[in-house]
Amino acid sequence: MYDSLTGMGKSFAEGLGYPTKEIQKVTEKDLELGCFLVTRSIGFGNIPDSTLDFLDDYAEDFEIIGVAVTGSLNWGASYGGAGRKIEAIYEIPLVHKFEGRGYPIDKELVIDYIEVFEQNKE
Repeated sequence: MYDSLTGMGKSFAEGLGYPTKEIQKVTEKDLELGCFLVTRSIGFGNIPDSTLDFLDDYAEDFEIIGVAVTGSLNWGASYGGAGRKIEAIYEIPLVHKFEGRGYPIDKELVIDYIEVFEQNKE
């Protein structure tokens, strides 16, 4: 699942090789098997309202196995701040922060996390 304003988060999510869906279009049926969330920070490391709405609606009842956050290193200490806040508030692991659409290594790190998570579920 992804929350993307400019298409960077969407591009990253699609590059992971798993089915994707914009969080505003998610239904409970989409979440039955769990999901990984790709989102962004706004302002100085805040969680976008659309991501907050999604998490408030679904985080308690469905398994969101981790989050990756796009951002810019130009924001310094606020870089990827939404991910740290999501981890603290919703107890969803912050798996990775990446710039722009991410690089292949960024996607590999997230894919590795998801694969290990799935193996440990079995």
